Amino acid sequence: MNFVKKRIDDYISEKNLSYGDLGIQVDVTQPTISKWINGESEISITTLCKIIQKVSPHNRYEQEKLVLEHIISLKKRRSINIKLAFIIAYLNRYVSVLENLIELCSNSKETCLRNYSKIFKLYNERLNDSDVRKQFLELERMNPVNTKNQADIAILQDILKILILLDLSEVSLIATYRSRIEENLPFIKNSDLNELISFWLAEIDCYQLLREDKLVEFRMQNSLIQKNSVLKYLPAVKGLLDLRNGESYIFSNFNESYKYTTKALNMFECWPDTLRYELALSNLNFLKLIWDKEIETINPDKLKVEDKILYLIKIGEKKQAILLLDKMQLKGTMTPLLTCYEGIAKNNLNIIKQSILMFLEKKDKFFVKLPEMIYNKGDCSEFSLVKEESV
Repeated sequence: MNFVKKRIDDYISEKNLSYGDLGIQVDVTQPTISKWINGESEISITTLCKIIQKVSPHNRYEQEKLVLEHIISLKKRRSINIKLAFIIAYLNRYVSVLENLIELCSNSKETCLRNYSKIFKLYNERLNDSDVRKQFLELERMNPVNTKNQADIAILQDILKILILLDLSEVSLIATYRSRIEENLPFIKNSDLNELISFWLAEIDCYQLLREDKLVEFRMQNSLIQKNSVLKYLPAVKGLLDLRNGESYIFSNFNESYKYTTKALNMFECWPDTLRYELALSNLNFLKLIWDKEIETINPDKLKVEDKILYLIKIGEKKQAILLLDKMQLKGTMTPLLTCYEGIAKNNLNIIKQSILMFLEKKDKFFVKLPEMIYNKGDCSEFSLVKEESV
């Protein structure tokens, strides 16, 4: 009995369960579990991930170890399970699983697996603070794939492009890639893979609704996604959904935004998920700064450059903020939000208006609310949100 089976068998014994009892808890049939434990058959990576969420909840590192051991032990259907493992690992931030899958595919004798390694590497680089603009160009330069035979690779390429476009607030460019994914999805015949990709797309589409300022639709979709059965083996995504919820209240309700954002922050800290933790912390700092609340709790030494600029403005150090903005301009990395900060720092409504136009050009109708609020007030010297919606 290998390590994975022994760990699960030990859990069943410790809890005084039958295979049927465990099956009911994780929505897997009793014969599937018992035949696998007894060496009569194999189980898919998705089935394993359902089981390990019960056996080892909240323990990312042990879950990673179990997933890796299971992949190594598989003798059949390795290719499809590697694809499934990659998506699950990316969404759950199983870092060691991602790295091992890249190495496994890179050194494989199978051409299809070597092809996967290229896109897997780009996804992994995104988690390591790579230059997403360069990544996007690299994706665009990739040789076109036969979408009928390699629909999964084509879809993964387009999903990564969409994620990068959201990073860059380039919401206006997403539709082309999203419609192409929809055309390729019917070619995904494996039900687990189709379900997993469809769930991932639903979460991305939901966030796009937020950036388009369709908040009623966003909250409805977010609530539906929270009930999706796929979440049973994607615990890290639950935190992401809370983070999105918190973001949706940033400009309208401090308390609601604070509640959901801190809930996500705590989840990412415990998991741990460094990238999403930093994103949640950035959202929380942004929230405090634009509402002018709890600013004394912000640690300036841990702020990203963008957040540091807004922080300096709020504490009256506008000259220092302008110096940082000048550096960003020299790098050619001025975003609509940074342009808004420049307008505030220089008390220049024309720059604020330029920021609004930049947001609208990118079809980011959510974060444009900040420069719009300042422009409509007609004064950049001081700003804060004071009215809260009733929820």
